[in-house]
Amino acid sequence: MTTSNPKAALYLRSSKDRGDVAIDAQRRRLMELARTRGITIIKEYSDVVESAKTEYRPKLQALLRDMNSPNRQWSTLMMLDHSRLS
Repeated sequence: MTTSNPKAALYLRSSKDRGDVAIDAQRRRLMELARTRGITIIKEYSDVVESAKTEYRPKLQALLRDMNSPNRQWSTLMMLDHSRLS
């Protein structure tokens, strides 16, 4: 019996006021975490310099649509910390 690796999506969001959360830095950290845990990243949602004060971030909206889709190909969502989402 073969077991498949869990499949995940990344949500990345940079901020105008926080230089320590650049998209590339978030991606590197999450990809390394996924690699060490045997998780395959198959989708990425990136909102570049978007304010968390609005929920109408383009990639966040795409993520929310995909989360509700019965055809979604991933079961895990990874982000650097919950402040990237909220």
